Amino acid sequence: MSEIKNVEVPMDEVPVEELNTSHGDWVESIMNVQGSNIAEADQSQTKNRRRIPRVPLMLRDAKDFEKYYTPRLVSIGPYHYKVRPESHHCYQNRKLQQVQKLKPKMANKFVSNDRLQLEGLYEKLLQKTKEVRECYEENSTKDFSDEALARMMLMDGCFILYYIKSVVEKTVNELELKSYHEAFLQQDLFLLENQLPFLVLDVLMSNSKKPIKEEWMTKINQFVEHNTMTPPQKEKSAGKSFGRCRQYCYGATGNKNREDEKVSKDGHKEAPPPAHLLELLHVKLVGDIEPINYCRDPQNYTFRKVKELTEVGIHLMQSEASLLTKINYEPHYTFGFLKLPPITVDDSTKAKFLNLIAYEMCPQIRNEFQWVTSYVCFLDSLIDNAEDVKELRSAKILHNCLGSDDEVAKLFNEIGTDLVPHPCAYAFVKRDIQEHYENKGKTYMAQLKYQYFKNPWTIFALLGAILALFFSAVQAFFQEHVCHSYKEAYEDYSSYVIVSE
Repeated sequence: MSEIKNVEVPMDEVPVEELNTSHGDWVESIMNVQGSNIAEADQSQTKNRRRIPRVPLMLRDAKDFEKYYTPRLVSIGPYHYKVRPESHHCYQNRKLQQVQKLKPKMANKFVSNDRLQLEGLYEKLLQKTKEVRECYEENSTKDFSDEALARMMLMDGCFILYYIKSVVEKTVNELELKSYHEAFLQQDLFLLENQLPFLVLDVLMSNSKKPIKEEWMTKINQFVEHNTMTPPQKEKSAGKSFGRCRQYCYGATGNKNREDEKVSKDGHKEAPPPAHLLELLHVKLVGDIEPINYCRDPQNYTFRKVKELTEVGIHLMQSEASLLTKINYEPHYTFGFLKLPPITVDDSTKAKFLNLIAYEMCPQIRNEFQWVTSYVCFLDSLIDNAEDVKELRSAKILHNCLGSDDEVAKLFNEIGTDLVPHPCAYAFVKRDIQEHYENKGKTYMAQLKYQYFKNPWTIFALLGAILALFFSAVQAFFQEHVCHSYKEAYEDYSSYVIVSE
């Protein structure tokens, strides 16, 4: 029986050794694979899911991967460490070391220079190292002892919470940071590979003397709300957002009887906190946890850009809701309204969208919840050039804080490249738009209106032409009837004169 050698193969290659074996070994490798039973496979897959995975391989080959997926100023978690030969840890990027030096100072401020509180937080996190390791890729924490991992979690957690507190309370100027650091820091905190398990933040908040845990959660909620690309949802509260976020993540595994669910005093189940900040940003954008409705026969509609839709009578309008899931189409007699949520586009938009899309590609998120990916694809289908962006700006759907309209069009076209939306996302909207487009009566009337009534000068010219035709008709009428009456009267008078003579 031939022996398969354990050869290390790059992650983006398939090892040929899997096939170069005896037929018996090959058959046994399939029949004895772990989780051959469907239920067992699902349980095994759920068990092995990492809450903070790395960016999927298919996205790591992107041209600007370093720019949009790796931190610029602050490293959070183990993914951006490397090990020296003498087993000391250092950062891969020298730019990250500047903020790294601030972490001890911010940890000191977090514990208010209280040695006993610092030691207490360390001991509590030391007990959580096993859970923390399970949140990251298997080999990413192997070079960290439990003590080193607990210290890293403590430093990073104190940094995140104290920085959030400074931003919300508008005291960032008291930190030893440059003015341009704030934008980069906030972007770094929403990178997929730069997340900290929320259980670490929960330990720090629960054992903080001031402010109390509820106040910390409110500050986190306000911070994430500030970083959403859409206007805030007035009806949301901090507690609801956290609950929805956790329900979203754990609901994807299909395990409703979760051990980590707590029961409140009134008997209701309380959802645990979110997995990390990026997950909370995701739920802020998609709102209530609603899976994409299943459609039996998804259609691949030939979608048009904004300008073409406008020409056939489909007008853009800002929707009342600010959630990416709330895209609607309202048909009327000869026209319709496509309602989209308002969104602000700035320098951080591309990085946030790319990392949210990477998050939706994670194993714990089912296809039915890929709302951000589907939204970006939908918007990309509407935007082809700067003219389309201008139409969206005029409808107050896009708020351009990036620069020119060409840059915004390029941004969505680049993000949408090679993205595949859920086939049933916005299916009813696409169907209604297609039906409007195929209605020749509606499109003919809309094109007539678009060509001849798209600006006031054409309307004035048409009114002038109509008035000119009206006065010409009146003039012709008087010429025909008045002159004829005058002629008859003249003839009668002439006859009367002749008879009198």
